[in-house]
Amino acid sequence: MNTHRFESLFLLALVLGGCMCGGSLLHSQPVLVLHAAKTDFGAVTVGKSGLPLTVTLENAGQAAFTPTAILLDGAPDFAMTPTGDLPVLQAGATATLTVTFSPTKAGAHAGTLKATCPGCDAATLVFTGSGIETGDCKLGSTASSLIFTPQAAGASQTLLVPLSDSGTASCVVTFAIDQGSDTVFTVDASAASLIPVGQTGNASVTFTAPSAGKSDFQGTLIVNSNDLKNPQLRIPLTASTLVDTGYAHSPWPKWHANGANTGRTYVDTTAGTGKLVWSAKIGAAAGAYVCDNCGGESATYLASPAIAADGTIYQAGFGSNPSKAAYLRALDPVAGNEKWRYELTPLEPTSSHSTPTVAADGSLLVTAGGDFVSAPIWDNTGDEFFHLSSTGSRIASWRNGSDGYDSNPSIAPDGTIYVMEDDAKRVLAFKNDLAIWNADACNTTMAGQVQCPGQLDSGMPETFGGAFDADGRSYWAGNGSVWGLAANGVQMWSRQALGAESLTKSAPALATVTIPGGRCGNANPAQLVVFVAEVFSPDGGASLGIGLYALDPASGADVGHGASVPQTGFGGLDLAGKKALHLGVSSPSVLANGDVVVGHTDGLHAFGWRGNCEVSSPLSEQWHFASGNVVSSPAVSAEGTIYFGSADGNLYAVKSDGTLKWSHRIGAQVNSSPAIGADGTIYVTADDGYLYAVR
Repeated sequence: MNTHRFESLFLLALVLGGCMCGGSLLHSQPVLVLHAAKTDFGAVTVGKSGLPLTVTLENAGQAAFTPTAILLDGAPDFAMTPTGDLPVLQAGATATLTVTFSPTKAGAHAGTLKATCPGCDAATLVFTGSGIETGDCKLGSTASSLIFTPQAAGASQTLLVPLSDSGTASCVVTFAIDQGSDTVFTVDASAASLIPVGQTGNASVTFTAPSAGKSDFQGTLIVNSNDLKNPQLRIPLTASTLVDTGYAHSPWPKWHANGANTGRTYVDTTAGTGKLVWSAKIGAAAGAYVCDNCGGESATYLASPAIAADGTIYQAGFGSNPSKAAYLRALDPVAGNEKWRYELTPLEPTSSHSTPTVAADGSLLVTAGGDFVSAPIWDNTGDEFFHLSSTGSRIASWRNGSDGYDSNPSIAPDGTIYVMEDDAKRVLAFKNDLAIWNADACNTTMAGQVQCPGQLDSGMPETFGGAFDADGRSYWAGNGSVWGLAANGVQMWSRQALGAESLTKSAPALATVTIPGGRCGNANPAQLVVFVAEVFSPDGGASLGIGLYALDPASGADVGHGASVPQTGFGGLDLAGKKALHLGVSSPSVLANGDVVVGHTDGLHAFGWRGNCEVSSPLSEQWHFASGNVVSSPAVSAEGTIYFGSADGNLYAVKSDGTLKWSHRIGAQVNSSPAIGADGTIYVTADDGYLYAVR
């Protein structure tokens, strides 16, 4: 026999035998496993014992061993029985241990159970529990709601909800987001599990902005505790995506708050009580000026405040008389002190129409001039549109060679700046301080277009500014007509709303709402609509009513409308003669629930899709808050409080159900629109030439 082959086979046998032997030894190595259905004792009164928890020790190997269980820490709060060496565990057998928790002091506790056996790896379990005093937990929070600032798509913001215990026993708390909430909210479940008596803790909530879909979000944080009288706190959550990238990151960078003209901001004003903080002179009283074309009526302050990212307030005002210049003023928000002023030219003081717009870089856009008050034709160079720095220096300006810059500047999502030139019936567009549309030089035949960019086909386009969607399409309204412009400025559609001239400088608002689809219980998917409010007279001027239309932004088609009962007693208003110029309607504002509020001659009206299941798209009046004439476009806070001025000399704060929260007596007429600051202060200008800060 070949000896070399014999040796090879012998070595192979040894190797194979060794592998088999080693595998058998490995398989028979002791394996200890711990099992427990529960490891948290929860809250236990100090000096008492919680319900015992059971631990199972399992021999998962094939060799018998004697286990040992040791409580490494947690004494004297945690105890285990039996202790020391346990009976021998055969392969596959189990043994039982009991762990108890008896807290010696208040607070969170933890104990680690470690089990070992000869030749095996140790196994551990961590037990937790909270000690609470004898008495009652009394959990509270100073936050009535949690308001997130707008975030760009994909960005997150984390806010803390302060919690406190004013009772006689520690509060054990757990956190959750209500199932009915939008899925953009998450809560850190470990933020605070126990709050001792007299101490504080926090709930940590994060909002993450989605990349697509709707832009406004609602939710509820649930805080459960051992508070016997109030075992659950519910904190409303409000958030939105940052869609107005062209504007300053401020709660009120322009007239009506945002590019969609909803008049709603993310600031919570629940704590406000309507007390005057300060007032500041921003111009002459409005009564010295007489309207050219409105039957001898005096002018009024329609310009509103705008707020920069640092809180600076900007407001335009009348000059001291018709031959004196008007100024744009920058005011400190703390005390209303003037930081700087800029002289607006031409001198015709209808700058009181224009609310400044604060761009993302902090610069300002404002128009001056118009056909609102009697004044000479100064130099035949027309009205002026200004681009100013945040310190009040001129960057650029444009004169239109005519009379008609009355609107507030708007900024499209791509940064294009828009302003309406009403007398020329067109919208002008600027980028990098250069005009990019020139309707005067446009030849529709050569261009192959029905309309030139920015050109409006009919009506008198009096408006406070356009509303923009996310794709740059814009919507304009005034004197009975509504227009939709594509992003390139070409008119998509135009229509008459109620068919009667409103004679008011109102603007459309864009909002995503859910419209009923027939009888109760049916609903259409959420859709974007254009809201337009108008005055109408069913009897030639003896009475005036208010109507609200919801229009399809793609076609201008009516998707829902409603009207209030006409108001009588106006003595036969001459609508054609424009005597109703200030007996009109404010621009609409949209609440979070989709209801729309709009001012009229008799106060504030709210419309919504509720209360009429038989109509396919009922937009009916929900409530009416009586006051004087309201052309002040409402401002809406995050919690739904509605702020507006009235010709009766009051600034009103009305709840979303139409009941009064508070009113502040100013005395002079309040026709401008309020602005809401980051700290909840309400800023509004009155016809006495003062800007008022109320909180």
